[in-house]
Amino acid sequence: MAKVKLKAARIKRGLTQAQLAERSGLLQQYVSLVEQGKQNVTLTTAQTLARVLQEDVSDMLRAAAPGRRRK
Repeated sequence: MAKVKLKAARIKRGLTQAQLAERSGLLQQYVSLVEQGKQNVTLTTAQTLARVLQEDVSDMLRAAAPGRRRK
């Protein structure tokens, strides 16, 4: 999951890392590491974060894939 997309989506929704973590059942420290690009996520976790942020998980993951172009 692209760190920039996750952070931007969280800020767009007006959520703190702690609020996002609580709503998604994760630790705030984990959310922080993901946003910094220091932690990878499973597909299940990506789907959970995207659902909480009301974003499309495929768009969030597509942005993270290097060298891939959008059609």
